[in-house]
Amino acid sequence: MGQTAGMDRSNPSLGCTYFNQLSYRYVAGDADAILELDVTDDLRGPNGGVHAGITSVLADVAGAMAIAARTERGGATSSVSVHCLAPAKVGPLRATANMLRASKNSAIADVQVTDVGNDGRLVAVAHITCGLFAAS
Repeated sequence: MGQTAGMDRSNPSLGCTYFNQLSYRYVAGDADAILELDVTDDLRGPNGGVHAGITSVLADVAGAMAIAARTERGGATSSVSVHCLAPAKVGPLRATANMLRASKNSAIADVQVTDVGNDGRLVAVAHITCGLFAAS
């Protein structure tokens, strides 16, 4: 679908080097943005599932990438709503994001996070709202 203006999809950090520590990757597909993250032991909580904060960060970045792809402006996250539905245990996690709507100053994306190695089990859904940067 959309192309992310000025963004290196091989390293989708959105300008925040902290995200590089998670080692997620862009995946081509039929969505505005798809990111995958391998599940490693350091991402797991005591029950063996991926910590919800990791799932939330993945959803946030995928949603922001979807918005940047469609608006060609990008923005800063102003609201995150994540509903964890099931533990992610196998991996990789895949966040599939599509922009739902954009106005002059903001946009919202829908994100679904699945556990690819666990038959694509839906583990979280999220809505990400970004305040859009001024057009250049």
